[in-house]
Amino acid sequence: MTENEMRPVMARNIARLRKQLGMTQAELAEKLSYSDKTVSKWERGEGLPDLVSAAHLAEIFGLPLDALLRDENAEAAVFDEEAAKAQRNARRKLILLLSVGLCVLVSVLAYFALRLLLPSFNRAWLCFLYGVPAAMIVCIVFTCIWWKNLLRLAAISGLIWSIAACVHITFPVSPVWLIYVVAAVVQMLFIAWFRLLHVRRIDRAERDKK
Repeated sequence: MTENEMRPVMARNIARLRKQLGMTQAELAEKLSYSDKTVSKWERGEGLPDLVSAAHLAEIFGLPLDALLRDENAEAAVFDEEAAKAQRNARRKLILLLSVGLCVLVSVLAYFALRLLLPSFNRAWLCFLYGVPAAMIVCIVFTCIWWKNLLRLAAISGLIWSIAACVHITFPVSPVWLIYVVAAVVQMLFIAWFRLLHVRRIDRAERDKK
């Protein structure tokens, strides 16, 4: 921190701490054996106390010496940013949960609609099965917008294997294991693709540093 940066920070802190103790500039100056003009100069940011005076100030205020150089405005801004980030993440998670919940609700409504309109149809329960890949698609959309590759890969993996399960249960494919072999191959291709993207991102970041 340069002297020009220190002056306004210390000026705010001295004025704030003096007022918290209910002291006037003259009273503080008397304790320091200085004139009130000197204290006023410090509080206007036109000068800095020497090391001995700063240590005496810290002793009067009952704080460590570095507290006089602590920028509360900057700390408050960092805290506000962290709080805003936490709120933003919480809001995004809520939106994702509500969207997945909507997929579940659509599956339930579709199930009961089929039971009412086609009573003889005995596979209405497949609505719940098909709701899983639909929910995974929603997760992919939101993870692509808001989150990192690992969560995105998890959502894509869920989509791949849920589609494989839907095909297995819905259609009489033979041999059944072929469905899951294809799903495994697709899964490995996506993992390799994400790995390649990650390596390229690291290389780009290293080039930008240079």
